[in-house]
Amino acid sequence: MLIHLAMMLSKVSGSGFPSDDTAHDLPLSSLLAANIPVPTTNGRRLATNIFTTKAELRAALEAWDSDPITAESTYGPIALFVIAGITDMSDLFKGLTNINEGISSWNTAGVTNMDGMFKNAKKFNQPLDFNLLSVTTMGNMFQGTSALSDPNKELMSCAWGSNTVFDGEYGPESTAAWDACSTPSQPP
Repeated sequence: MLIHLAMMLSKVSGSGFPSDDTAHDLPLSSLLAANIPVPTTNGRRLATNIFTTKAELRAALEAWDSDPITAESTYGPIALFVIAGITDMSDLFKGLTNINEGISSWNTAGVTNMDGMFKNAKKFNQPLDFNLLSVTTMGNMFQGTSALSDPNKELMSCAWGSNTVFDGEYGPESTAAWDACSTPSQPP
C-alpha cells in the first residue's frame, strides 16, 4: 500500500527522507517504521486495517459480522488486519455469529489475554497458528464455538499443547486424546 505525501518532510526530524518540499510515494510500513504520523481524512484513518486498540478492532469485527461486503471495502480482508500493538484480545469475537475468516497471519506475539476470545462465535472454524509466548490467560477461549471442527481442535491442541498456559487451562490430557499430535496436518 502506498500513501502519497505532499508535505514538508524536512520538519520531521530524523525521518531519513529528503528535506525538500516534494511529493513522495512511500510504503505505509516506511512511515510507521519512521514513526511518522499517518494523516487522517474527515476523521477516518487512511490505513483502516491497522488497529491500535481492542475497541477499534472489535468495531471492525462487528461490522464484518453484520455486513462483510461493506466491512471489507472499509477495513480490507480480516486476514490482513494489523493488530501488533494490541495486548488484550479477551472476548474479541464473543457473540459474533457470522465470522469464519482465517486470522493465523495476525501478529499475536504481544498478546497477554485471550480469555473468552472466541466465546459463542458460532460459525468460527479456522485453524489457528498463534504465537502464545506472552499469553498469560486463555480461559474459556473456545466456549460455545460450536462450529469448531475436530481437525481444528486437534491442530490447536497439538500446536499449543506444550504451552503452560494452554496446559494449565485445558490440561495435558487435551493433547493426549489425539494420536496424531506428533504430525498434525492442517484441516481442509
